[in-house]
Amino acid sequence: MTFGEMKDLIANRLGDTSDNTKLRIGEFINDIMFRISDDVQYPGERRWGKIRTESGRYSYPLEPDVGSVIEPMIVPESNANIWMTPVETFNANIQKPTSTGVPHNYMEMGNYGVERQPATKLVFSAQDKLAIDATIYGTVDFLTTSEVLSLNQSDPTTTLKDFTTIDKITLSDTPSTTTTVFGNGASNNEVKVAAFTSSETEAATSAYGIYNPGSKVYISSTATDANRKVTVTGYGPVMSGSNVLQDNIYIEEEISPTGSDWTTEKSSGNRYTTLESVTVDAESDGTFLINADPISVRRIVSLPPKKKSLDIPIVSFYPITNGLTIRYQYYRTLTELTIDSDRPKMDNRVHNYIRKWSETAVNAWYGDSTGVTETIQNAMPSWRSDIQAIRTILGLSANPQMVIGGRARSISRRYGPSAMLDPAHYSN
Repeated sequence: MTFGEMKDLIANRLGDTSDNTKLRIGEFINDIMFRISDDVQYPGERRWGKIRTESGRYSYPLEPDVGSVIEPMIVPESNANIWMTPVETFNANIQKPTSTGVPHNYMEMGNYGVERQPATKLVFSAQDKLAIDATIYGTVDFLTTSEVLSLNQSDPTTTLKDFTTIDKITLSDTPSTTTTVFGNGASNNEVKVAAFTSSETEAATSAYGIYNPGSKVYISSTATDANRKVTVTGYGPVMSGSNVLQDNIYIEEEISPTGSDWTTEKSSGNRYTTLESVTVDAESDGTFLINADPISVRRIVSLPPKKKSLDIPIVSFYPITNGLTIRYQYYRTLTELTIDSDRPKMDNRVHNYIRKWSETAVNAWYGDSTGVTETIQNAMPSWRSDIQAIRTILGLSANPQMVIGGRARSISRRYGPSAMLDPAHYSN
């Protein structure tokens, strides 16, 4: 039964088919659908996802509709399994991941409103001395890493890695003249990350100090959506020209592209080191494309039509992947019904229960101005009976908290295999 069919049936029986009433009926249908899902502990429909890994990259976004991953993830070409390990357990054993190859474990890093964080290459100005190396310590997509860079005498020198944050920069010798380090922007020279005088080898001891880079956010759309506003939240630097006055400051910015901005990109006024979310104030007709760093054109997130925000699970793999394809099965989250052709992502037999209780709640609201909670409380025995019937329909009558077998354990996302480095968990 579709969203539109439910609304029409309830409105016809109610005797009020006005647009405002149908809008409120739709709200009740969504409220009841999510309440049923919560009370029956519905895991979601099974789906398959795929991750195309990049050699050396540590963290990846899963599909936005992932509710929970069904272990194990698999590497088909290597016939290997990947088991979940709590990130706390991983961090207690390994603080600086370096091993590469076929991954054996994955860690859930949390849910974010973006797929990837801004990052930038660093540019060191030229200096006259021979054989000076710069060692940069920082993070790249949750991975603690470092890079050794041989500075050029005649030209600026650029790192190979795109750094998200910078912890420390060390020179092997004092430079002949003041050496500056820049990042981000059209020429990678718009944010001054550090500076070394001719007597310094540690940027952390400099009077200037060392700061995280920050990238502007660039927004475009596949359709011209009038009067849409995009809100970006995150942390970034406070700038004065190319100088950083202070970094890691919380920023919330509203961007309103107009006219040709939709196809030529509209940039944010602020720079961001870490992004928390990118949201649109109303449903859009096109896909919003959000990028950072115009040189690398680093994709931050793509907001599809009719979606105002995304909640994206981020996972990391260890050993660090070397370009393999990883497949995983997952339970998808329920999404709000928005258009009349939408169908609740549950067994078709459950649709009648959604419609039944939505109609009960609508009638109560129409007559007594009561809500969903009051409606259920006033009919609790009937509600519990229907919840048990739905659990039977969905095959959820067994205890969902335990898995029976040789690796029996709680399936709570808070816990995972404790023997993280046990070779028995590495593969089939």
